[in-house]
Amino acid sequence: MFLLEGKVQHYDWGGFSFIPQLLQIENPQHKPFAEYWLGAHPTAPSEIIDPPYRKRLDLWIQQHPLNTLGQRVYERFGQLPYLMKILDVRHMLSIQVHPSLEGAMAGYEREEQAGIPLHAPHRNYKDRNHKPELMVALSDFWLLHGFRPEAELLDVLQQYPPLHPLLSIFTHHGYQGLYSYVMQLNAENADALLRPLVNEAIRKSESAFWSHIPLDPEYWLAQAVRQHPGKHLDKGLFCFFLMNIVHLQPGEAIFQAPGVLHAYLYGQNVEIMANSDNVLRGGLTTKHVDVPELLHHVHTTPINPEIIRPQTTGSTAEEVFPCPASEFQLSRIELAPGRNFKAKAYTTEIWLLLNGHLIVQDSDDILLHTGQSIVLFAGEEMACIAQGETPAILFRATVPIDE
Repeated sequence: MFLLEGKVQHYDWGGFSFIPQLLQIENPQHKPFAEYWLGAHPTAPSEIIDPPYRKRLDLWIQQHPLNTLGQRVYERFGQLPYLMKILDVRHMLSIQVHPSLEGAMAGYEREEQAGIPLHAPHRNYKDRNHKPELMVALSDFWLLHGFRPEAELLDVLQQYPPLHPLLSIFTHHGYQGLYSYVMQLNAENADALLRPLVNEAIRKSESAFWSHIPLDPEYWLAQAVRQHPGKHLDKGLFCFFLMNIVHLQPGEAIFQAPGVLHAYLYGQNVEIMANSDNVLRGGLTTKHVDVPELLHHVHTTPINPEIIRPQTTGSTAEEVFPCPASEFQLSRIELAPGRNFKAKAYTTEIWLLLNGHLIVQDSDDILLHTGQSIVLFAGEEMACIAQGETPAILFRATVPIDE
């Protein structure tokens, strides 16, 4: 069992204070702190702290695969199959979809055979893996998730006259035809449909029409245009009308399966995903948008967003967020001051202390403060006790034991 230090990603869309406060570090340069990565991803691997040494987690696992991952996880995945992150979304992320495992493997091989460099800006597939994701809201959190149910989508298209031309397309060609149509519009025709909507949304925004953050597509349209200015309007703006706008309360979760179009809009969360970089973007980005490849992978079917709430385990202190991914399992543990908790890892596990103080009992006791993490390897047992006057809140990342 070791202390583990993750890596910060300073993407432009990140906030300035949430992650620095969590990690208890200063941010005098007012840099955006977008993501904090905990895992063995080769792009930004966490480091094991074993004074006076620091060891890359990915290399340590490669050198000691059975002792770290355990037999079953090593045989199935050959690596740590998950990556845990903390996100602070100040500006909305790109609209995107993740391919299936089969789609990722085929796409990667196709681009390899075509000789496209791995880090080329127009390359779609960085690896052979899929990227299912689970996120848990740490604050009020807003996101786009899947296409609206049919009755709701028809109502939205009726409600906004500039979108009336899309009604007949949807009626005759369904979700696939509608989404393909708007994504393949040329810039001038997309502008003609979107500009009246944007002008009205900006007018309402400037007149303080909204007193709080709503689920109104016009509100998010105004935010997006400010965050993504350009000569032509981004075709991703249509998605605020076509897709579900979801508001999660703190502690609620949602799962992004392969093929589900989605975008994070605002808030803070903890996220766990399969260890992959494969993203196909559909707008609100300056990065490469491959429309034909995107349309090939998007599931153009309606979705009623399924809000996931944690389920208690044998220990009432630990709650697991159920999801169908075989690569990861995320749970939340809350310990009142003075309360104990014990666990045994059957593979590499990463624990993040989100709040409070904790003594982790080992041959040498470790005192954890808010924002610190530990890593346990296969077969290791741990016991801990909450310290101080506030509850200790932990997130535990592992691989499902029944897989």
